[in-house]
Amino acid sequence: MGSIPAKHRATLAIVAVPAAVAAALAGCAGERGDDAVSPPSGAFTTAGATVPAGQQRLNEFADRIRELGQRSFPDVYSGVEVRAEEGMVVAYRRASADFDRTVRADLPDAPVRFRDAPHAERQLAGWADDVRRDLPYWQARNSPVHSVVVRHDGTCVELGTLTVATVKSHAALRYPRMPLCVVTNGPGWGAMSPVASR
Repeated sequence: MGSIPAKHRATLAIVAVPAAVAAALAGCAGERGDDAVSPPSGAFTTAGATVPAGQQRLNEFADRIRELGQRSFPDVYSGVEVRAEEGMVVAYRRASADFDRTVRADLPDAPVRFRDAPHAERQLAGWADDVRRDLPYWQARNSPVHSVVVRHDGTCVELGTLTVATVKSHAALRYPRMPLCVVTNGPGWGAMSPVASR
């Protein structure tokens, strides 16, 4: 499975339920008695999986960083990523001391790591819109593009298709100014891309 774009990264990641807990839950399916297993205090449940309260706090930090970046630093902010397993949030931006200071001042207790990015989210989003308007071009050439995603790390506009080689070669000529990543992605697959090619 390939990288996950900005919105997905900054939302809740599914946390595996320990085997013992999973077995207990399975035994109580359809009923709840005195022996039923409850989530730990401070945790909540989503999509059938227990998510630690600490991860929810990281998600809140990520949402606030996104808000600050998109509102006050649109030419700098690239994206944000929650790394629950490391207990941190990664903020991607074009190098900016002002952005870093603003985030630290607004979220003094947030475990944030700043990473340089080559492009701002707004710039990539504009290029992505250009490609979306151009989808009939690819359809007419029997090389449909099924997804157009702005990568949260600011590296590229990601195009998903089942004809990777064709789209990759032609896109370089059709969009010479755009940083593009072409990945294997079929209709209905969503933004999860199993094979990537820069």
